Parts: sequence; C-alpha cells; structure tokens
Amino acid sequence: MELGFLLAALVLWLVPVALVVFTLLDAVRRPGANWDAADQSQMMWVIIILSGALLPFVGPVIYLIAARPKLAAAAR
Repeated sequence: MELGFLLAALVLWLVPVALVVFTLLDAVRRPGANWDAADQSQMMWVIIILSGALLPFVGPVIYLIAARPKLAAAAR
C-alpha cells in the first residue's frame, strides 16, 4: 500500500512539473517574430507559465489555450 501511495504522489508531482517544463521550452524556443505577429508578449507568457510552479496547471494550461494557437498560426 505504501508503494502505491508513493507512486501516486510521484505522478501527481511529475505531471505538473512536466507541463511547466514543456510549455516553458515551447515559449522560449519560439522566434521573436512569431510573438510580434501574434501580438503577444513573450516575457508575460514566461511569467504566466512559471506561475504554474506555484499553482499547478494554471499558467501552462492558459498558455496552451490562449497563446500557443496564435503563435502556431503566426508561424505559418
């Protein structure tokens, strides 16, 4: 039973951390021209994503829903 609890705790910790890392790398690697074309602030989104470290899922999910589609469209 103790091993199951530890595994569940690890997964519950690992998923938000992985989401923050993925979205942060995605935001940082995008060229500045994409941010300008999408009329978005890269620094603002990095701060919002990093807030996901304090409130799991909030910053990264907002980035995935609000900014990433605009950046992808601007890259085309």
